[in-house]
Amino acid sequence: MIGVNEDRAVKDCFVTAGAAYQNAVPNFTQNVIIAVIWLLVFLAMVILLTIKEGVVKDKETGVKTCVLHVEDKIPTEIFLVFFAIAIGLLIGVCGELFFGGRWISDIYTLYRRNGVVLLTAGIALLGSLLCSFFYYSLVRRIRAHRIWKGSILCWAIVQLKKGVCYMQNHKSMVVRVWIPFLGFAGVNLLAVILADQMMMSYVVFIGILLFDALVGVVCFRNAVARQNILQVINRICKGDLKAKVDETGLNGDNLVLAKAVNRIGDSVREAVETSMKDERLKADLITNVSHDLKTPLTSIINYVDLIKRERVDNPKVQEYIEVLDTKSQRLKQLTEDLLEASKISSGNIVLHMERINLVELLNQTLGEFSEKFEQKGLMSVVNAPSQAVYVLADSRRSYRVMENLFNNIYKYALEGTRIYIDLGFTEWKSADGSGSQAGVFLSLKNISAMELNVAPEELTERFIRGDESRTTEGSGLGLSIAKNLTEAMNGMFEISIDGDLFKVVLVFPKMDDVKLQTEV
Repeated sequence: MIGVNEDRAVKDCFVTAGAAYQNAVPNFTQNVIIAVIWLLVFLAMVILLTIKEGVVKDKETGVKTCVLHVEDKIPTEIFLVFFAIAIGLLIGVCGELFFGGRWISDIYTLYRRNGVVLLTAGIALLGSLLCSFFYYSLVRRIRAHRIWKGSILCWAIVQLKKGVCYMQNHKSMVVRVWIPFLGFAGVNLLAVILADQMMMSYVVFIGILLFDALVGVVCFRNAVARQNILQVINRICKGDLKAKVDETGLNGDNLVLAKAVNRIGDSVREAVETSMKDERLKADLITNVSHDLKTPLTSIINYVDLIKRERVDNPKVQEYIEVLDTKSQRLKQLTEDLLEASKISSGNIVLHMERINLVELLNQTLGEFSEKFEQKGLMSVVNAPSQAVYVLADSRRSYRVMENLFNNIYKYALEGTRIYIDLGFTEWKSADGSGSQAGVFLSLKNISAMELNVAPEELTERFIRGDESRTTEGSGLGLSIAKNLTEAMNGMFEISIDGDLFKVVLVFPKMDDVKLQTEV
């Protein structure tokens, strides 16, 4: 017989929970109202943050853009899997704590009501953070249209589409490459199966080795043929237009490629030969015409000079004689320029290299042009050494270069401006590119009277003038002749334009660094 002492009070978990429920019943309505109010506040804040999330407004343009965070770049599928795992773990922990019975009873026993409240608040905070993290990332993805574009499935479909398009565009390559490869792999697979089912496996193994060796030899020969074709292409690029690919023993794509390279080489060689022939014919034509013009032109100039010596009282006739004299001299200069340009372009020019004092040549040219410069109010500002500066050059051609440059300044410089002329020493790369060497530079700067809408490199081409309207006298050959003569004497000629500032720089090897040559 079992007896129970009824005098002891019942203090199990059910009694405790019942007491707590009885204490909460009087405040039930008040608690529900507070909970509803906070729920509405929570929903309002979520809506407001959803509208503002990820939106950034540019202060200057006022354009609104969506800015993604680092976590937004995670593929959509992986992002959703992580979210499901996190929520599942959180639900599992809550179920174990609040519905398992034992844990909540122990916590309540140890910490009473405050412990349960704190635990519930902590779990609620963790769940809110997790949900907020994933929810706002989802909002940014939707706003930036990254839900589908940022998914692995979308990437796979795009790559598959690209692969199909690539194979569609390269059908012939698929047939020529993949079918032989699949055949090669199929033969090896079949041999392995036969070797596994037959007793003579070593025979099959030897057959596989011979077959693979044959395929390797074919691939090697194709690679060697392709390398030979590339070598010929490189030779053609470097100027060896006679290089040709040996088509013996080639087949397939290599044969087609070799024939195409040979045809291209022949076409380029024929084009170059035709161009050189045309250039020679043009140079010969200019030379012959110039020579044919010089004889009657010399006679015209001489007769004009004889007429000028006669006493002509009629002012009109004197004016006509001056016009004849001016135009005939200009025609003579143009003829000489054409002849000079023709000789330079054809390489039919003889240079007598000698020791030249560049300072003396500069002063001599300045003296000859001083009267012309004064007529246009041009003032020369010269910065040159007082002692002699020697270079190796042809004296007559060097003066021609100087004369052309100063004539260019006289024709095109703005009236009443300064001309800056600098002569000094510099370091520059040698003509053969072997290294740097000491040089002498001559720089001329002036302000152009007209707007320069021509590239600097175009000004040194024949018949190109900075004055496109051609209101000034000139043939368009002066700078071209100066550049070609300078380079023929192993010098450097460079033009630069900065707005209306026109600058020419000449560089010659310093006399101490070159060997004297009498003739080139």
